[in-house]
Amino acid sequence: MDKETKQRIDARIIAHIEAEEFEQAAEVAIAEYGPSIFGMFMGVFHNEATAQDVFQHFSLQLWKSLPSFQGRSRFYTWAFTIARRSMSRWFERRELRVEQRLGTLQEQNLQARWARTATAEWRNTASRERFETMCADLDPEERTLVMLRIDQEMSWKEIALVIADEDEQEALDRKELSKRAASLRKRFERIKNTMRKALTGG
Repeated sequence: MDKETKQRIDARIIAHIEAEEFEQAAEVAIAEYGPSIFGMFMGVFHNEATAQDVFQHFSLQLWKSLPSFQGRSRFYTWAFTIARRSMSRWFERRELRVEQRLGTLQEQNLQARWARTATAEWRNTASRERFETMCADLDPEERTLVMLRIDQEMSWKEIALVIADEDEQEALDRKELSKRAASLRKRFERIKNTMRKALTGG
């Protein structure tokens, strides 16, 4: 998905947000970005059931957070930030299933529908198996970095924003963001060498 396409999608979503049409905004976001985010979850977890659980948590958090979106970053980047936090919650062993069961019937129905939409689209994308194979020997943080850079073609600054903790994201100035972006780029070069060895058997 090229930059111009993302900008058009973001504009549609933001128009819904400004009109306080939050469910419609979420519908567009999930339809357009959901398959890529679900693909990232599959690339990180290598387990569809887990990816489904985390995606359902992500979709509900996205919907609930829409009224607080202030446009400090592109909506696309903001959505992936929420996705990364949902993965963090899973790794911290917080009970995502319990949170989902405690939701309203409307929330449960929305989560299930959005997960089906993203999964169906993801299954039609041939490149997913390639990324799963490439990431097999990496740890979850490295897998996330690979998916954001190669699969999503994010800039290093965008990735630095997505990976930043919630409380520090707003405080990042340009200098610090550039520094983190450069660090991530160096780390990615090391990861690429690891992947090359795994793929070639070297």
